[in-house]
Formats: sequence, C-alpha cells, structure tokens
Amino acid sequence: MRTLKLALGLAAALAIFGQADVTLQKAMRKETVEGDLKGAIELYRKALSEAGKDRPVAARALLRLGECQEKQGNAEAQQSYERLVKEYGDQKEASQARAKLAALGRRPSAGEAGALTAARVWSGRNLSVQAGRPTLDGRYYPVVDAETSDLAVRNMETGEVKRLTKADPRKDEWAWDPVASRDGKQIAYVWWTDDIAELRIVNLDGSGGRVVIHDPRMQFYPADWSPDGKMLAGYGYRVDNGVPRREIAMLDVATGRYAALREAWDREIAGFSPDGKHVVAALAKNRESGDFDLISIHTGTKELTQLTSGASSERHPLWAPGGRVLFTSNLTGRTGLWSLRVQDGKALGEPELLKPDIGNVSLQGVTRDGTLVYTLTDLVQDIYIVDLDPATLRAIGTPRRVVDAHFGRNRLAQWSPDGNSFVYQSQRSEQAGSFPFEVVVRRQDGTEKVMPFRMPRGGPIVSTPHWCQDGTLLLLNRQEERVIRRVNPETGGSTVALDDRAWRRSPGHQGVFSPDCRTLYINVWESSTKPAIFLKRDVTSGREETLFEGGTMGHFPKVSPDERWVAFTREGRIELLRTTGGEPKPLGPKPGKPSIGRLTWSADGRTILYVQEASGPGDRGRSGEIMAVSIDGGASRSTGIRGEGIEAISLHPKGTQLLYTQTHSNQELWVMRNLPLK
Repeated sequence: MRTLKLALGLAAALAIFGQADVTLQKAMRKETVEGDLKGAIELYRKALSEAGKDRPVAARALLRLGECQEKQGNAEAQQSYERLVKEYGDQKEASQARAKLAALGRRPSAGEAGALTAARVWSGRNLSVQAGRPTLDGRYYPVVDAETSDLAVRNMETGEVKRLTKADPRKDEWAWDPVASRDGKQIAYVWWTDDIAELRIVNLDGSGGRVVIHDPRMQFYPADWSPDGKMLAGYGYRVDNGVPRREIAMLDVATGRYAALREAWDREIAGFSPDGKHVVAALAKNRESGDFDLISIHTGTKELTQLTSGASSERHPLWAPGGRVLFTSNLTGRTGLWSLRVQDGKALGEPELLKPDIGNVSLQGVTRDGTLVYTLTDLVQDIYIVDLDPATLRAIGTPRRVVDAHFGRNRLAQWSPDGNSFVYQSQRSEQAGSFPFEVVVRRQDGTEKVMPFRMPRGGPIVSTPHWCQDGTLLLLNRQEERVIRRVNPETGGSTVALDDRAWRRSPGHQGVFSPDCRTLYINVWESSTKPAIFLKRDVTSGREETLFEGGTMGHFPKVSPDERWVAFTREGRIELLRTTGGEPKPLGPKPGKPSIGRLTWSADGRTILYVQEASGPGDRGRSGEIMAVSIDGGASRSTGIRGEGIEAISLHPKGTQLLYTQTHSNQELWVMRNLPLK
C-alpha cells in the first residue's frame, strides 16, 4: 500500500510538472543537501535532455550544471555557460551565465595582457554565513565560523580556519561583523551574549581580547579601522533620552567614546578615506525603497556630500588604492562593478564601469595590491503547494512547485480569504541590488495579475502583502516611505490605508493587521533596557491601546481568524496574546533550539501551524519541518512536510492545501585581480 501511494504521488508530480522538472529538483537536492557534485552533474544533464521545449527548466539545468562543473574545476563549465547564452538568451538565467563567464575572465580572455581575472577560493557548506573585511596584505580573512558561530580567521594561502573565540553552549552567543585592522594585527567584532551586543577587539592570534562596549542601550557594528588604528567607523544603534537612534558613527577604540556622524535608517559603509578625514557610505534613499546613493561625510564638520544620485542604486562601497571607491550599481540595468575617484570627500569625474553583469555579489574588501575580495551568492526561492487532510492537517500528496514562471525568484505566497487565489512576490527584474519585488495575484485558473506597486525588501510595519476579508490587499508601496495602500486586486485601483510617516515610535517593530484590516497590532521594542510593548492601534482614528508590556520583542505576529488572539514567537517558542490584553500564554515547544519560524492559523482558529527550524548562523541549510499545535495546549505534531529552508507558510481556508516558500542558498568566496585602479 505504501509503495502504491508513493507511485501515485510521483505520478501526480510528473503529470503536473513533467519528468525534467522532477529530475531538476532531485539534482538540486543532490547538489545542495547531499553535497554530491558528481551525482548532481549527471542529474542536471538528464534534466537537460528531458526538458525538450521546456526552456525555463532547460536554462536552469544548464546554469546549475555549469556551476557544479566550475566547483570541480572543470573547464566544461565555460561551455555550459556559453551554450546557455547562445541557445537560451531569452531566459533570465542567461544574464547569470554572462556574469559567470565574466567572473571566469572569459570576457576578455584570461590570456590578454592586463585582463581581469577572477578565481573562486572558497565554497561549500562550511563557508561562513557572515564574512568580514580581509587584512590589507590579503593573507587572512576574519569570518564567523559556520558551525559554531565563533569568530575565526581563514588563512587565504593554506585554507586553514582557526577559531579565536569559544561560545558558551549554555548561552545564545555568536560573533558578527569582524573587521581586520589596517596593520593586520587586530580584529574588531560584535559579540552577542545575553541579548547584549558587545564590541570586542582581539589580536589576530586570539590573544589580548578585550571588551570595548558592554551597554544594553547601545550597539556598534564596525566597518573599518582608521589609518592610524585609533578609530572605528561603523553603524550605531543607541537610545538617547528614550529616543532610539540609528546612525553612521565613529568609535574611539581606546576609550569607547562614540561620535554620531549621520542618522541613517539603512546603510553600507566603505569606511575611512586614505587621509582619515572622510567616511564614505551607501545610504538608503528612504526607509522602504532598498535603493542606495553613495555619500561622503567629513569626520570633523560632519558635512555630507552626495557622490551619486539618480534612479540607480549603488551598493557595497569599498575604498581601493588610487583614491578610488569600488561599488556595485544597476546603472546600466544590470548589476555591474564600478569605480569612482574621490578626493577631499568629493567625486572627481563620472563613475567608470569595470565589470558588467557581475552577478549577486557582496564586496568584502580590497587588499593593498588592489585585489578585490567578494562573495557570490546564488539564492533560489520557489513556492510549493501540498495537499492536506483537513481533519488531521497531515500531508497526503507530494509537494509541487506551483509557479513555473521566473523560476527561483518567487516567494511569500498567501491564500486569499475565499481560497480562490493567492498573492506572492516575484523578482522579475534583472536590476539586482534594488530588491524590486513585483506583487502578483494568481487565480485558480493559473492566470495572473501584477499589482501596480512593488514591495520593498522589508518595512517598519509589514513586509508582506496582507489580505483583507473583503478581498482587497494591503501593500507597503516601495516608492512611498511608510505609506500602506489598499489595493483592489482586480482593477489595480488603490487608496491610502495608513500613512505612518508621522508615527514617532521606534522604527524597529513588527506588526500585523486584523482580518478586517481595521486594526493594527504592533510589537515595539526600543532597546534591551526597556520591555517590549504590544499595541493595538485603530487604523482610522489612530487611537492606541497597550495590550501587554514586558520581556523581549516578539516576531512573526499573526491574528487569529476570529480576532481573539495574536500569536507570535519569542525566545524560541510560540506565545498567544488576547486581543483584549493580558499576559501572553506560552504554547508549543519549550524555549531553545530548534527555533520557531513563521506561523499560520487554521480557519477555525483552533490550530497554529509553524515552521520548526534549525537555529543560529551555524545551522544554515539544515532541514526544517512544518508542525501543528492546538491552542488548547498539548504536544506539537508533524504535518509530514520537511525540507531545507522552509518559510512563509499559508493554510487554505478549507484546510485542504498548504503554500510555503522553500529557499536554497549557495555562497562562494572569490578574488578578482588586475583591476584598472590607476
């Protein structure tokens, strides 16, 4: 009987997607979960031969085939990329293949004098999830260890990784944002312990460690050392007379004295100029857009100078030899590597394109000889649907990908109240770096309508579309800072539902609307010195009511269909808060690992489904599981749905199907040489 069910499930999957798609999914699992490159290559080739006229699947198979070959050091990778560009140039994977070819130094050929050359120096599941800035001699690279979350240093010549800290297994501790000093002797980094972000400094060999900041009212994330080694430039978060501040700032490493330079909601900091008189950074145009401009700030007068402006987005700035700033930009429509000469805090001339189509990269550092160190990330997100037994909420079918278009770039699906459609986000532009997510409504017959507003990468209230009971949608418009619009999904017409620009609470909060969209429930936590506050806010009048005050901030709040409860996660468990106020009620697993991800309610408001996932930076890529628990208490039970990177679940109103997003991420460390920096 079990064999028959398995066969029927496979047959259903084949009927929906075809053999090539099923083989492609097997190959991706073989590559990303099992780490078997040889086996994955065989399956990708098989998927390619089975694809036939299914061009999206064929293009995806070719791209991943080339990536596996490249990891093996196989010269056939170039042939796979070139075939993808030649035969499937209309597919979005073609632009990624062009970037791969460019990174391999094939445009121009590596044999040409002075040609840019690139080499992959680190890949695999042991690659740190959070890397820092390398030493200027290029010998050492500070990282956060992927397994233990400790501060570590990688020897770039031998590949040896040495841990410099030892996290206490009894505490929730980890390192973050390591930055090597310019003389290569010290590392500044953040050490999270007991919900406090300490700033620490340690010698490169692990000796001489000391705490510079231990203050629950302040966090400082270092980005660069000053040329004389006395100051750090970075990003600060502090509470000033009860008001939270987010700032580009400097810090004296000897005394811990903090100096704010510029208020900044979101930023990426290049660091000090060669003379130490200016700090260059990429500053968000506004809180929601996800687009950045380059700026320069005088460290003495705090005068701000705009280095770039316009509709494009400039990100990941780094100082390089010759008084140049390297950065990524989508100025040409696709993300490229650019440089700009900067002197006395001002731009000299126009930006110069160094490498087109560089891919989804993050620039980490530039060594003294001009070698660029960067990470290249392949992020694949897709939406899956699985049939459920509505009585038990157990999976009874094989999960299947539900959106074929724009493979690998779809996420965060939510069922409509009537269950006849769902809304999701789709990255349909090649302008990587500006987070242009289209909002798409997909109907039962497979037809789709793209909404007139793009969502940002996140927002101060809601970061995903929200359905109202009347079938309209609430969207945070990417072009209007802190403005939420109510959109008719059939006509695209909209009205302003909430203008949050005048609200003076901390921007660091999470919120969720009631089913009728008349009430907003917000969890605010201004600092670790103050308890979190759960507020109930009337959308029309703006009147607020405190429901609960205490503890730390909750995450992923979700209101029950009858609006009796708000469920959220906090400190590794689920809590229920009555919408009339009172003490939260603990639910589900005990606090600790594994951690709890996003939630969804059953239509009768009696059951919560949630993602039970691995916790912490070192647990990246491990399998998660969708669980169910009754609000009356008792043990959690599995739905039978497991997989890597499961998130953003949504249960059909009838309880017959579940939508979820599955994310696969692969990160590699690369170096690029022969940059024209003179």
